[in-house]
Amino acid sequence: MTTISTQKPPAHIYNACVKKWKVDFDKGVVFTYGETIHSKGPIPKDLMVHELVHVRQHRDYQGGPEMWWERYLQDNTFRYDQELEAYRKQYQWVKNNIKDRNQAFRYLMFYAKSLAGPMYGKVATLSKAKKEIEQ
Repeated sequence: MTTISTQKPPAHIYNACVKKWKVDFDKGVVFTYGETIHSKGPIPKDLMVHELVHVRQHRDYQGGPEMWWERYLQDNTFRYDQELEAYRKQYQWVKNNIKDRNQAFRYLMFYAKSLAGPMYGKVATLSKAKKEIEQ
């Protein structure tokens, strides 16, 4: 059963993410570890869809969330693939729930910029990330 926690994720995971990407839980970064989604504040519905993909990924990954995080922190291609799956589901939610096409497009571009960015290893261009999310 998925739970929401307002506490930071396990320290070794959080500290590794801070060191690698300079993220800050207190500034709204959301983490998933196993069946728990860690967020300082309310989670928008589209982001909840995204994080629930990570819950399933952790559950299905051989070795569980600890091994998932170990690989996620080290392997840019794995990290990209995991996030691509989550962004696709997130964008599907947007397309099904946000009827303003311009607003939906802004969401898509926000997701694509994130996916094409340094946190995900710059594995894809903005154009490629956008196309892959739309698939």
